[in-house]
Amino acid sequence: MANKPTNVSLNKVSIAAAGAVPPLVELLNIQSGNLRELATAAILTLSSALPNKPIIVASGAAPLLVQILSSASLQGRVDAVTTLHNLSMCDEGPSLVLDARLV
Repeated sequence: MANKPTNVSLNKVSIAAAGAVPPLVELLNIQSGNLRELATAAILTLSSALPNKPIIVASGAAPLLVQILSSASLQGRVDAVTTLHNLSMCDEGPSLVLDARLV
């Protein structure tokens, strides 16, 4: 029996399809730690839906998430590393790692 997408998963896909990812990625550039960390948490939430992963990878979020690893609070760093982990589980994962210079 195939897994039927839940409403929560469909909502995440709908939010990304509506264009939410680029503005969230832009917020990762803002120096306000609180706003930046909230954007990281939102991207983390969206990154749990498989169809959103290529969208987030293509948005250029990875290098910004790597920067957050060295400048955010503990929760911000946990959210950033968890998002990077989620993104590494998609077909674009290897190029994500190379493009973000994580290796």
